[in-house]
Amino acid sequence: MSGQRGEIHRIVVALDTSADSLAALHTAAHLAAGLSAELHGLFVEDDNLVRLARLPFACELGRAVAPRRLESEGVERQLRLVAAEARRALEQEAASRRVACTFRVARGQVAREVVAAAGEGDLLILGRVSRPILPGLPSGSTARAAATGAASSVLLLARVAALGRPVVVAYDSSALAHRVLALSVRLARLQEASITLLLPPLARGERAALEEEAAATLLAAGLDFTLHPLERTGAPAVAAAVEGTAGGLLVLGGDNRVVSPEELAPLMDRLTCPLLVVR
Repeated sequence: MSGQRGEIHRIVVALDTSADSLAALHTAAHLAAGLSAELHGLFVEDDNLVRLARLPFACELGRAVAPRRLESEGVERQLRLVAAEARRALEQEAASRRVACTFRVARGQVAREVVAAAGEGDLLILGRVSRPILPGLPSGSTARAAATGAASSVLLLARVAALGRPVVVAYDSSALAHRVLALSVRLARLQEASITLLLPPLARGERAALEEEAAATLLAAGLDFTLHPLERTGAPAVAAAVEGTAGGLLVLGGDNRVVSPEELAPLMDRLTCPLLVVR
């Protein structure tokens, strides 16, 4: 787990061959190089898909072709091909960034395996929408499960959405606030970005103390920053604030007091920038 100073030693990236996954891999390798971290790739063979292929009535539906029999041997072969392609992509990115990497294939329910793998590192990175192996299967549920259930910090990326500027931070007085700010400082330095702090509605004295504490940290780090008090909490207010500040990355703690755990999924739907949930 990442410490109070925001250290990231091992980055886990969930892989398939979708555009979102490849964008996540590119960003993971960039962060691994910048943070001197190891990179661990994970590909999950969907056990539900394998079980489905074994059913006698299972067939694949395509938009341009007639339904065809779904055979377990074909599904197994396709999974191996995708895993091999994911491994090659990982090794190429790691080599280009000169970072150490490992790769593992697991079999099970995708969301469950990805969430479990998060415990193997300090940061889990994945695309917000993955591509199913076969058409017509649901996507996006893995990112939602990781955002709410992973033991480590989780970075969720949208297609072609690399980490941008400024780094927007939901900052409050929760237990993880110092870790959130420390990691945000490291990411802002890596991106050569400024920081915008979203402050929750507070009594004047409490807000002044929070602003003073954050300003001291950011001034010591030599970063440009802006304070943005929120009039309301909740996913709509936070998403609007991120859009209004042209945020390139939103960082919030898993115990933050601005967006409740129940609102994380709606927030993900509203955001166009990457989201980092710090734990």
